[in-house]
Amino acid sequence: MRILLSMDGIKNMDQLYTWTMEHSEEFEDIRVEHYHGDDYCKNIVTDVFKALAPSDWANQIYLGSRERIANETFTLSSTIGSEYNISFAINTYNGEAARLETAITAPETESYDQKLEDLKIALKNRLFPDWQECTWLVDEQAAALCKEAYEKAFTVENNMRAFASKVLIHFLGVNWIKKAGLEKDAESVMSLKDKFIQRVPEFDNINADFLSMTLETLAGVIFEGAIFKDNVILSRQDYAKVQEMGAKQKVTGGRVADYIKARRTVDKKIWDDLFVPYIDDPNAFKTAAHAFIEDRNHVAHSKVLSWSAYQVILKDFKTMGSLILSADAKFEREETADEVLQTWEAEHEDAEYERKYYRDRLASETGMDILDESGIKDWFDEVLHDLFGAVYQRYHLDVCYEISDFATPTEGKVAFSISCPAVEDGSARIDTIAQYSVDDDLGEDSTCYIVAKDGAGDEICKAEVHFHNGNGYEGEEGIMVATDDSEYDTSELDDFRDELFDTIESLNPYPAKLDALVYENKGAVQFVADFPCEQCGKFGVSIDETFLPIGRCCYCGYENELVKCERCGELVDADALEHGFCPSCAAYIDKQ
Repeated sequence: MRILLSMDGIKNMDQLYTWTMEHSEEFEDIRVEHYHGDDYCKNIVTDVFKALAPSDWANQIYLGSRERIANETFTLSSTIGSEYNISFAINTYNGEAARLETAITAPETESYDQKLEDLKIALKNRLFPDWQECTWLVDEQAAALCKEAYEKAFTVENNMRAFASKVLIHFLGVNWIKKAGLEKDAESVMSLKDKFIQRVPEFDNINADFLSMTLETLAGVIFEGAIFKDNVILSRQDYAKVQEMGAKQKVTGGRVADYIKARRTVDKKIWDDLFVPYIDDPNAFKTAAHAFIEDRNHVAHSKVLSWSAYQVILKDFKTMGSLILSADAKFEREETADEVLQTWEAEHEDAEYERKYYRDRLASETGMDILDESGIKDWFDEVLHDLFGAVYQRYHLDVCYEISDFATPTEGKVAFSISCPAVEDGSARIDTIAQYSVDDDLGEDSTCYIVAKDGAGDEICKAEVHFHNGNGYEGEEGIMVATDDSEYDTSELDDFRDELFDTIESLNPYPAKLDALVYENKGAVQFVADFPCEQCGKFGVSIDETFLPIGRCCYCGYENELVKCERCGELVDADALEHGFCPSCAAYIDKQ
């Protein structure tokens, strides 16, 4: 997996090179070059390493300049042993301009590599203040996401074109594109159709109207298109105006035709008259369609995507796909071909078909969600993933907690965990476990049992999520009638989530222990340093073994490096020490 970005226009060339004039007895004064690129790159990597989650990264190693001059290379190792190589190729031109080509090479992984995304974003954010422009050249990770997303977009786009084709041809005929009012769209389609046929001559005799139409043109036809009546009725005043314009034809050009077109009468508004009858929420459909087109164009052309943006785009694709399929199903139901009706009637006696047919009809004609076993489990999975998302959103940036990946639960297994790294034995942990009981028959209930347990396996809190499959019958008019609706019940989740958050906040026992020690000693003994932890920034660095090992932060567990001042003996951060003295003593000595 390779990432390549180019930083251009350095703001301060002295960060890479400086030049001095040196006197020579034998020769004229000479200009001497001093290279600082290695130190600059080392500082960049050090800052990036500090910005990354310490639970994910183990160490960073400088490998030197390799393959060419000023090509500084580093290796960052994750806590699971994966190695990420970073190279900085410094390119300068006459000492006036500079470009830094930064490459990241990462190992291939079966699932999405969040560490790689964190690394490239942290690297970009650290480099950007020093340079005028950052250009993303290659991102195989983002390209892989775009490829997966585009496969889904391709399906949704085809369904959208197919649905539009059914509606337009059904109501306007096979030559619908030639209808009055669609002249500009027809011109665009014909131009693209010629190119389509040139590329794929084997399909020169198929209807390529929809295949040769951009999504933007298709959306314009669906949402803004209007069909005008063939005949234009002019008033006496309009007729006189046309005669006057005709007499000046050489001067006015096409104004006569435009004048007449402006007086045409709308026969059908494509969106309102042809599509809306099959769409439950027209505004939601419009919004979803525009979002889909923007998302589709982004993954098709931009090729830059993060995991969070990928999830948003997939959600948009799913929404649009669902709306199209719903509208298409309603169209097929209301404009059902005679042969389809005959097929339904002939197969009605088959038991398995009857069950599915009955359930599908009940769902489509009443608008209820009738779910089978997999559909119910999928919904339970979504509920659990949303719960995991709430926990992740709240705590994933807090270094005082570690969150596991989400695992689709099997029978009584852990879906996700959160722990406090400050407690070394791993007991400060909460496991969220789920178990499903599914009955997909009509009128029956299914339950997802969710339990949160502590590190000792004791129950902390629990909740139940319920789904009730609706039921109904065929009425006298042959239309399905609901007797009880399908219900999604997540009412217990709010209290469960609140109790889970409260328990997570109290996972770490050390802050309370610190307060108790301070109270018992009435402030006579200082247990933590008066400077913050390097990792979490909180004032919890132990300086007393009776509390925690020296240097360990009681909030995040990070081992801070502390040393004693040679003058006063106070423990201070190693980075703050100046020639063996703490800042206070160093300041005092400087004054003497």
